[in-house]
Amino acid sequence: MKMISSACFKKGAFFSSCRLIVLFAFSLTFLYEGAAQTKKTVATTPHTADYYAAQWEQIDKLIDISYYDSAYTIASSLFAAAQKEDDSRAMLTAAYYLAVAERSYRDDANDSTLARYQALLPRLQPLARMVCHAFLADFYHDCLFKAQWRDYDDIASNEEDLDYKLWPAERYKQEIQRHLDSSLADTALLRSIDPSTLQPLLRKSKIGMAMPSQLLHITPTLYESMMLHAIECCDNTKQKEHYLNRLRAAHQASDEELRLYYDAEYVELRVNQPSYKRDNPFPAVTPAWVDSFITLYQQSTSPLLARLYLIKARAYYNGRWNHTLANPADYLKPAHDIAMQGYRLSPESTYGKECHRLALGI
Repeated sequence: MKMISSACFKKGAFFSSCRLIVLFAFSLTFLYEGAAQTKKTVATTPHTADYYAAQWEQIDKLIDISYYDSAYTIASSLFAAAQKEDDSRAMLTAAYYLAVAERSYRDDANDSTLARYQALLPRLQPLARMVCHAFLADFYHDCLFKAQWRDYDDIASNEEDLDYKLWPAERYKQEIQRHLDSSLADTALLRSIDPSTLQPLLRKSKIGMAMPSQLLHITPTLYESMMLHAIECCDNTKQKEHYLNRLRAAHQASDEELRLYYDAEYVELRVNQPSYKRDNPFPAVTPAWVDSFITLYQQSTSPLLARLYLIKARAYYNGRWNHTLANPADYLKPAHDIAMQGYRLSPESTYGKECHRLALGI
């Protein structure tokens, strides 16, 4: 939900180039802001939203100074209280903090985190349930990443009750997709959540990093953040394209910078997909195709335009279009010239500076 500066926002610039995200979850504390949580009547007075908010803040401080055991103790107490009160949002928030704290000092952290999230799912209200599904997608995505070095020839079975740590890669991918689908089940509800109040808390997580502080309007609702999170977790190129096209279609009538951002996401996805891959669903991507997007936004004053130049320059630098040159050995020259164009266009922006670094490296 795992929103941060625009430099971290890319998977090439927000997703792939600096995959800062090691924690695939985000705090639901924001759900307490401006919304009252319906709770069942209990024998004792339920904790208030302000009380929980103060506790989450205290846990954050403990985690920041690596007092994980203390953070875990508080989160465990809050988790028990939230369960007694049947407070959906507090339960999931506490479960999130338990997962953050215990992974630093408990050997069985993954097992307990998975069991806890799975047990919570049927008790959660719709919005919290979708967030929990996103957490589980993150969990299995992390498992898939860790398992990529495992010798799958040693795995002789894929039976239903096989320990998740022994699953073959394809089963992880299926589970990730199942949870991603569930995390986007109610798009109308996701679109009703204004993320502008979420920044102080969501910045810590993977989904949170889908909302850069300098480009907050790029994710005007939680729906966009969840979609970008799904793109990050998804391993299937066609599915990534599907998610991106949904975002692009949803914002055709939006302001220019928003359209430019999602078009740049799409351009980068296609440019970075190797043309020689057998399962590549995209037709050939040429410099002229990228230029068509640059031309579309050539009158824009947005610093995001420099990103399109950066994408094109990197493609030349990586030898993507050597075959289009009269002398393939000269591929560094267009890479340098295009990068300098992007830099001159927006010298103080994140992408302009990236263009300059690339040109200097050449």
